[in-house]
Order: sequence, then structure tokens, then C-alpha cells
Amino acid sequence: MSTTFFGLESARKALAASQKAIDVSGHNIANADTVGYTRQRLTLAAIEPKISSGRYLNSERGVVGAGVEIITVEQVRSEFLDQQYRNETSLKGEWSTRADALSYIETLFDEQDDTGITAAISDFTDSLQEMSKDPVNKEYRTNLLQNGLKMTETFQHYVSQLTDKQTEQNSQVEVLVGQINDLAASVSDLNQQIARYELSGQKANDLRDQRNQMLDQLSGLAEISYTYNSQDQLTVNLGGQILVENDTVHKLALAKTIDNPVTGQADSLYEVQWEETGNAATITGGNLKAYLDLRDGNSAETIGIPWLVGQLDTLANSMATEFNKIHQQGWTLPVNGASTTGVLFFKQSADIDGNLLAVRAADFTVDDAIKNDVYQIAASSAQVDAANINNGNKENIQSLIDLFNQTDLDTIGSFNSYLKSFVGSIAVETSHTNKMLSSETVLTDSIDQQRQALSGVSLDEEMTNLIKWQHSYSAAARIITTVDEYLDVLINKTGVVGR
Repeated sequence: MSTTFFGLESARKALAASQKAIDVSGHNIANADTVGYTRQRLTLAAIEPKISSGRYLNSERGVVGAGVEIITVEQVRSEFLDQQYRNETSLKGEWSTRADALSYIETLFDEQDDTGITAAISDFTDSLQEMSKDPVNKEYRTNLLQNGLKMTETFQHYVSQLTDKQTEQNSQVEVLVGQINDLAASVSDLNQQIARYELSGQKANDLRDQRNQMLDQLSGLAEISYTYNSQDQLTVNLGGQILVENDTVHKLALAKTIDNPVTGQADSLYEVQWEETGNAATITGGNLKAYLDLRDGNSAETIGIPWLVGQLDTLANSMATEFNKIHQQGWTLPVNGASTTGVLFFKQSADIDGNLLAVRAADFTVDDAIKNDVYQIAASSAQVDAANINNGNKENIQSLIDLFNQTDLDTIGSFNSYLKSFVGSIAVETSHTNKMLSSETVLTDSIDQQRQALSGVSLDEEMTNLIKWQHSYSAAARIITTVDEYLDVLINKTGVVGR
């Protein structure tokens, strides 16, 4: 009799397992379009037969198992693919942010545009050529002044645009640090929720999905690494330091401790620090690294706003210094006074010993003396006779024209070649960045497709599973019906016939 009722218990367990499997498939189907959802599956195991021991036990008798046991409902995902995806997401985030900024910068320095530096320099040299035809002509002198102002204002415009872009990068650093802290707090909170839920022995799969989404987002903002302890609690590291440890968050903070090399303003840029210690945080990837590199990058290997402005400074300083050096040797036209020499064309400060100081592109402009009186432009290499102003020569202005054809200038070689090299560097860096972004996009998408193939919900597969578990449920129910029928015969229709 016990064996018979044992069969009923096995069938009951089969019914429960089939019902649970149908519930799991239903949950998968309901979340087929839910972002970040990982498909779940029911893990079952056969229950070992209960074997009694005794001297009269018939060892040849067949032993049947005790049915099926529900182990857990587990997620179908690969930790290896997750780690790969997050590593590539960090790189993709870095290249994507860099590509966006460089695209803007490349457009800004589009030298095919009539408003570029090349066009401004060309207009300025054309004005020099025109003035060389008739150095006395006020109209030519005024035209040279206007084109000189146009050229210097172009330099100033570029610096202004780049400075605004740097300010934007600095603001984005603040935004991203806030996002990282928010995500870290969410991961910590989910760690606690998962720990409480799984005290019951069940897997908190949907909470784990949320936590995995947080890791995906974090990896895009900054390069991270993470580990799980024996209770599956998550520890997240950023730059070799712990960001999240189980239920504890070590937040990032910002402090304006970095001097701005573009504006010269002290303590004006954010440094990313650890809130608890004040130590600088090491950022090695993601959107945040790209913003920091663009804001602070000052080398040909790490092209950023300071490097770009530095190139403009070098060109502006060379133009001002070399042009002023020749212009100071010439003589002015004595219309509003005597013919004088030593006049600066571009504004340039001097130290206490009279040595001219470097000119920054942001301050590059025509000297006030020229702005106020175009006759202060020194076209002649010899003093002009005040009594007969037309006897001045054109040698000095010709020397100024020749300056723009020189190829042996200190530091830059020539104005045009230096400018072409500078603009070419931007184009090369932009092209390289776009190629890296394209490569990372393909790689990230490929890994994500592998993740989705493993973890995503296939409606066809789930419908097949539903049919399978429906038949399994029906079969288990049929077992119960069969056992019920022979129990009815055994109990109600079997008896001893009297004499």
C-alpha cells in the first residue's frame, strides 16, 4: 500500500514541477521585450530512491526513484561574455565621446571655409601686396589694418570656441561623477535587496537583472572591475580603488584644484577625488576619461583643448614676433607727425629689459598705435622726408611680404606649413578616433549579440517549452488518475468471499 501512495506523491511532484516550468516560461514571454531581462529556466533533479536496509531485503527487487525535485530558477547568462561586453563598452564610451568632440573641432577648423585662418592670412598678405603698390595710399593702409584685425580676431574666435568647449568638458565631468555615484548607490542598494531576498533560498533573478544593467551603464562611464563573494555580493572597483563593497559606497567627489592651462586661471578645473580621503581618483576608461583627456590633453599623443590652443599660441606668437621684428625696423609716414621707427604692428608686451614677451592667441591683435593712425604702418626701410612724403621706399613692406614665404622661421618653419600641419593633425586624430569607434562598435555589438543569443528570450523556444510542459503536466495528471483507478479497485472492489 505504501508503494502505491508513493506513486501518487511522485506524480504530485511532477505536477508541481510542470506547473512551475509553465510559470517560468510565462514570465519569460511576458518580459521578451524588457530591456536587460535575462531568460530564466527551471533546474530540476531526480530524487534518489529511498532504500531500506535489512537482512530480509530482496536485493534483486527493482528500486524506483522518488520523482522530481525543483532545485532553483536560474538565469541563463555568461559571466565571461558580460565581462567582455563591459570592457568593450568602456572603450566604446571613451572613443564615442572623443569622436563627438573632435568632429566639432574638425568642423571648427575647416580651412576650406572662407572664414578660416588660412583665408584670413591670405587676405592679410593680399593687403600687404596692395599696399606695396602705393604705400602712401590711405585706403590701402586702412585695408591692411582691417584685414590685420580680421586675422587676429579669427585667432581669438578659435580660442574662444575652444575655451567654451573646454568649459563644457569640465561641466560634463561634474555630471558624470554624479551619475557614477548614483549608479554605485543603486548597486549597493540592490546588493542589500538581493541578500535579503535570497535568505529564503530562492534566486533574486529580476533584482540581479537590475544590478547587471547598472554594471553595464557604469562600464560605459568609466572602466571598472568587479568580483562576487561567496554570497554573490558584488564589489566594484574603479581605478584600483573600491567604489562599491557589498552594502557600502565609497563615493567620488570633485574639487577645483587644477589650474587651467588655456585661460591661466588657477584652481578652476575639477579634479576627481575620493570623497573619504581626498586622494585623486584614477580614471582609465569610459566617457569620463575622454572628457578629462579632451579638457586637459596637452600633447600630440593626447590631443585636447590645451594642445590645440597651444598650437594657436605658437602660430600667433611667431606671427606677431617675426612681423614686429621687421616692422620695427621700418619708418612710418609723417602725415600726422614725424617719421619714426620702432613701431609695433601687433600688440606685444615687453619685460623690464625691453624684451618682447610671447603673445597668446587669445590676446593677438593689432597694436593701438596702428588702430589709431594707419600712417604708423612702417612701409619704408629709410626715414621718410616730412617735406616730401612720397620719397619713402617700399623695401620694408616688401620684407614683410617676404616673411610669409620664409621656410626657416624659428619653431614653426613657415606660417603656412605650420598651419597645414596643425590642421592635418586634427584631421588625422579625428580619422583615427572614428576608426577606433567603428571597430569598438562592431566588437561591442557582436558580443552583445552573443549575450542576447544566450540570455535573450526566444518566443519560439518558449512556445515549444510551453507545449512540452503542458504535455508533461497532462501526463502527471494521468498518472494520478491511473493510480486513483487502481486504488478504487483495491479498496472498494477487492474483498474475501465468505463460505
